[in-house]
Amino acid sequence: MHHTPNFKKIDVAFGHICPKHMVPFLTKELIQEAMEKCNATEVYLDWKGLGKEKERISSLLEGINYKRI
Repeated sequence: MHHTPNFKKIDVAFGHICPKHMVPFLTKELIQEAMEKCNATEVYLDWKGLGKEKERISSLLEGINYKRI
């Protein structure tokens, strides 16, 4: 189980959570595969926690419906 203190503020069930140390390895294909496997329609982001990866992750999510938290 990954520790997700910022997501305790919302009432949502998560299918996949990417730990911070693995964010640099995320690809658009991995995000889409994870969403398909759990039939997800949204991606929730810990914007503050993304640090230097914000722009890269934003570009990966182009064309994918997501919410930023």
